[in-house]
Amino acid sequence: MAFRASCAITTGIATVVEILAYYIPFVDHLLDTISIPMATAAGSILFASQFAELGAFPQWALALIAGGGTAATISSGFAGIRAASTATTGGLGNSVVGTTETAGAGIMTFLAVTAPILAAVLAIAAIITVIILGRKAWRKLKQKKETFKNL
Repeated sequence: MAFRASCAITTGIATVVEILAYYIPFVDHLLDTISIPMATAAGSILFASQFAELGAFPQWALALIAGGGTAATISSGFAGIRAASTATTGGLGNSVVGTTETAGAGIMTFLAVTAPILAAVLAIAAIITVIILGRKAWRKLKQKKETFKNL
């Protein structure tokens, strides 16, 4: 019974800290500093656990590249989005970004289990949207940079 209680307490503390991170930029950045290496390790271990029959070297080489690399990229991307939100809104936009991130992850997880084809189509559409919007934002930033150079 004590083991279950300690798991519940640990999960409760982690939940409270995560919720606080939505509203306190310092806590958010602290968690991002910890989460990127942890996501890399977790992604590598999860990938390796599914390909145990390959042999040790190919299993871990693929795990580090595919599992760890993918997890690090995604975690770094979300950390960058929240850092940009903090820089542009003074931390006021972090709750919106965090809530959107959590809702999107929950919806996509649910769809991946119940309607995998729909989840794949939505994921591809999201990637295309991010690329298009990212290019527009990049062009806008370059134009502003040119404007400031000419002043």
